[in-house]
Amino acid sequence: LRHGTIITLGNGGPRFVVLAPGRHDETLVIKPPSKKQRFGSDTMEIMREELGISDGQGVDQMLISQRKRTNRVVLGMGASLLLLLCLTIWALSQLGGETLAEMRQTLRNEIAAERQTWQDEKVALQKAIDDRRQQLEADRSRLEASIDELRQGDRKAAGTLEQLQAELVDTHTALERFNPVNLEKSRLSEVQSVENAVVLVEVRKTYRDEETGKLLHLTETATGKAVPNMDDEGEELARESTGSGFCLNNEGWILTNAHVALKKGQPDSLVDGPLKLSAEVDLKVVFSGTEKRYSARLVDWRAEGSEDLALLKIEPFAGMPHLDSLDVEAVRPERGTEVFLIGFPLGKQAMQQGETVIASTFRGIVSRHVEEYVQVDAAVHPGASGGPVIDGQGNVVGVVVGMQATDSYGGGSSAMGFIIPIASAGKIWPPRH
Repeated sequence: LRHGTIITLGNGGPRFVVLAPGRHDETLVIKPPSKKQRFGSDTMEIMREELGISDGQGVDQMLISQRKRTNRVVLGMGASLLLLLCLTIWALSQLGGETLAEMRQTLRNEIAAERQTWQDEKVALQKAIDDRRQQLEADRSRLEASIDELRQGDRKAAGTLEQLQAELVDTHTALERFNPVNLEKSRLSEVQSVENAVVLVEVRKTYRDEETGKLLHLTETATGKAVPNMDDEGEELARESTGSGFCLNNEGWILTNAHVALKKGQPDSLVDGPLKLSAEVDLKVVFSGTEKRYSARLVDWRAEGSEDLALLKIEPFAGMPHLDSLDVEAVRPERGTEVFLIGFPLGKQAMQQGETVIASTFRGIVSRHVEEYVQVDAAVHPGASGGPVIDGQGNVVGVVVGMQATDSYGGGSSAMGFIIPIASAGKIWPPRH
């Protein structure tokens, strides 16, 4: 702060003027007032006394003196600059009398001086480097001695040693997470977690006469031909199929394909006459690694255009496997993304362990985007429809919907599978009713 400095506190706040005969770079401590004096009405008198300012010297006079002093400084600087300019012009005029050889010698002398300065700085830098290295070596020796002291069982340092050992263990554990083998194990554990929530969907479809309420049956003739009838003779005409799905949460909601849960249409080619048949669908699900069947009901069914999704509901039970979360706003995976397809290829026709069903996992990458679908290079088989597709972090990115056969018979397996991006499930999940 300098004499005459004006300080404003805030916009439009109080303004203060510094009263001091000289510059003050440090805080000035005001001595406590005497018994006859007190802070408040005598504060200005105390401050003037400490700063050596007479009572008659007012703020206006101080500001005028400061302004005059500033003007004198400015005039002095202007005169100095003018004198310097004149000396420069004079020196340039004298330069013409100096020979070219003298100028070269002057430049050589200046270059030699600069080179010597650079050499001196280089020597000084090398010395500083050597000193720093010696200091670090000394520090290393000191630290090694301290570590030896800790290892010798110094009781005062026992706690520090244990803390260092614990930090070393934590660091080793953290490094192990980045081990490629452990990263692969972690990825496969995410696959296993989702696989436990995958279910085999079993569908049994029968047909009932809307007028009589009787089920459509089949009887076998002498020639071995099956003939439909409505007289409860023979066996019920039932069409069975399987697919895949996965449990979304602990309330028993299951997502699958629409064509897995319910195929539209009636067996008109098997029945002669104007019968009106209504389809009755019995749905059951069984979790991967188990054999118990759970009855399911169809809650939502979407099969318009590229939509092919259905929402089933079962009664929840203790320990029911399910996903931890489902992000229906996730963008569809980019080309080259590693994905895992989980489901039940060939359904009941595939080899199982007795009544226990076991889901299969296929690994591949996203190969391209086709309209609303995503093509993957993992093999897709009949029965895998409705199963989840996850990325390497265990996030569900889509639902298996179908395949494009590549063999000459139009069946078997295919390396061209198609999935529906999980964002499409946002139309039925969460449930509206």
